[in-house]
Amino acid sequence: MAEDNDNLRNLLQRTLEGVGFSVLPAADGAEALRFCQQHDGTIELVVSDIVMPRPNGLELSERIRTARPETKFLFITGFGDQFPELRELTKHGTTILGKPFLPSELLRKVEDTLNQGKGATGTEG
Repeated sequence: MAEDNDNLRNLLQRTLEGVGFSVLPAADGAEALRFCQQHDGTIELVVSDIVMPRPNGLELSERIRTARPETKFLFITGFGDQFPELRELTKHGTTILGKPFLPSELLRKVEDTLNQGKGATGTEG
């Protein structure tokens, strides 16, 4: 997870860990890249702010996807309308969550993003 606001980063971490997710909290894009390079396991999802320093969230997603193409992204932003390229990214498995949001909305978006592309595993009836 990459978020430059300390309070929001801590809230995101507590919310996600509270339901059982493992979280690598990064204060900026550079730290998030380091975590991704050093982490031996799978990184299923990166939750990232878009507007943050070195690199911003969009650049971060490009760089991580080069090394880990299976990784999904959930962008949290209060500036979604200022990034027309987000529309294109949503076609490729990226999800957007506008700020402000409730913890329950974050968790729903995380689950939705992780479940994208997964087929039905059972029968209905």
